Amino acid sequence: MTFLSSTSKSEEILVDMFDEPSLWRFIGDDVMGGVSTGNISFEKNEVGESLGCLKGVVSTANNGGFIQIRKEITKTDRKVLKDASAIIVEARGNDDEYFIHLRTKGMLMPWTYYYVSFIASRDSREFIFPLSKFKASGRFLGRDFPRGGELKSLGIVAYGKDYEAELCVNKVSFIKTPFE
Repeated sequence: MTFLSSTSKSEEILVDMFDEPSLWRFIGDDVMGGVSTGNISFEKNEVGESLGCLKGVVSTANNGGFIQIRKEITKTDRKVLKDASAIIVEARGNDDEYFIHLRTKGMLMPWTYYYVSFIASRDSREFIFPLSKFKASGRFLGRDFPRGGELKSLGIVAYGKDYEAELCVNKVSFIKTPFE
C-alpha cells in the first residue's frame, strides 16, 4: 500500500542499499518453538544493485508464524532519524503480503512493535509509509505510532499465515517529508 506519491518533495536522511550484509540478520519463530524455516541471502538484481532477500516457509504450526530479516538501529542513527516522517521500501516478491515492523526504545517484549503491511508484486515497486500510518501491535506501547528518534530496529517480515515467502528488497530509506 502506497500512502504518498513518489513525486512528493522529500529528503532522504538514512538509506540502506543492502551493501553491508553484516548489518542484517535472519530471525525465525523457532525462538519461541515455531517451525517456520527460511533464510536471508544477498543477491544482485539485473542492473547490479544489491538485494536483501527473505525466503522460506511460514508455518503457524506449534504457535509459530513468522520469519524476518532485521536491522538494529544505532544510537547515532536514532539522532539522524529524529526528523524522519516516513519509510520508503523498494521491493519485489511473489504477490503476497509482507510487513514492516518497527521496534522502539523501551519495548521489552518481542511481540511488541509497530507495523504496516504491503503486497509485494513480482515487479519491483516503491512503497512509501508515513510513520503515522504504522499501527501498534499491542495496547500499551505508549504512543499511537513510532517516532523516528526512538527506533531501535526495523524488521521486514513474512507473518501470520501458512505460505511460502519470497521477498527481495533493494532499498530501505527514512525520509523527512513536508506533510508531517
